[in-house]
Amino acid sequence: MLMELIAILLATKAGGWLAQRLGQPAVLGELIAGVVLGPSVFGLLHPSELITDLAQLGVIILMFIAGLETDLQQLGESGGPALLVASGGVVLPFLGGVLVGRTFGLSWAQSAFAGTILTATSVSISAQTLLEMNRIQSREGVTILGAAVIDDVLGIIVLTLVASFTGTKGATRSVVGVLEHMTLYFLAAGLAGLFVLPHLAGFVAQLDISEGLLTFSLVVCLLFSWGAEVSGVAAITGAYLAGVFFSRTPYGRKVEDRVQALGYALLVPVFFINIGLNAQLGSIRGSLIAFSAVFVVVAVLGKVLGCGLGAGLAHYPWVSALRVGVGMIARGEVGIIVADLGLKGGIIDPALYSMAVLVVLLTTLVTPPLLRLAFVLGGEKAVQHQTEP
Repeated sequence: MLMELIAILLATKAGGWLAQRLGQPAVLGELIAGVVLGPSVFGLLHPSELITDLAQLGVIILMFIAGLETDLQQLGESGGPALLVASGGVVLPFLGGVLVGRTFGLSWAQSAFAGTILTATSVSISAQTLLEMNRIQSREGVTILGAAVIDDVLGIIVLTLVASFTGTKGATRSVVGVLEHMTLYFLAAGLAGLFVLPHLAGFVAQLDISEGLLTFSLVVCLLFSWGAEVSGVAAITGAYLAGVFFSRTPYGRKVEDRVQALGYALLVPVFFINIGLNAQLGSIRGSLIAFSAVFVVVAVLGKVLGCGLGAGLAHYPWVSALRVGVGMIARGEVGIIVADLGLKGGIIDPALYSMAVLVVLLTTLVTPPLLRLAFVLGGEKAVQHQTEP
């Protein structure tokens, strides 16, 4: 266990350093380090319960940091554009996934699950890249993060509908029930974040406790994440909201510095490594190679065009719309959850599940360099963030 953690920390930092030397975001090198050390290449590390648990904490902390760096007022102003972006980023990828599935001979149920896998956006990779480029508070950055929250809700609704229509095992919650739980969660989180959290943070700050404010902030982050997961929303959405609300307090910057030190030193590197460890690229053989290639292309173009169109309808310049679309490419744990539900419900087979993991991996890998390129296209030079992951 200890040697695994040593290898993970050294590999991610070395990969991040090398990527930056080549003019790429550090996160790209960290992701590739996971692929190289994992079963797909050298097989030195394999997924384990400890790594998986630490990785889950890592992505929660990462999204908490992204929330701490987000301006709540600016996020509210992006509500309309974010809704358009999220809607386009759900509808077009879903239709594209269904079309590709049917073209390659999948049943309607399998094709529906394929489309659902493509609806989910994992904004954690984009958030890390935006943090590195010091663009998370830009118009495009705030829109991406806001759209990801809405995208999460829409994706869960689509999953519920698909699971209900296909009779998938384990899908017992109705659409109305899911919406009720989500609404109650966002209402409770908003009231607690706006009116209760500032007073509690001020009280804890006055107590003579070692790192009391840091501990309190982590408790709030985990509590928001747990509440989100119980309500049918992704835990990372709850972590992001916790960070946004904490940033409104006078202690936001102080907490951010401490959480960054904790996250980037241990938990976040494990999250990036774990993505590569879960890739079983050797299982993609034969006719699945062509299917996988088309599926990945549809996954990328579906988000770029769908989200970009939404941004265009919100009167964003084409360069800004492109940046938003690229920032929504990456898929993540939500896509894996969808695939896992289809696998356990007998809708998709292990080969299709591996293909879903491949889509998550490749869209994750291409997002950092494409996002950086999208900002460069507009003649805007990315400013390196002061805190390196």
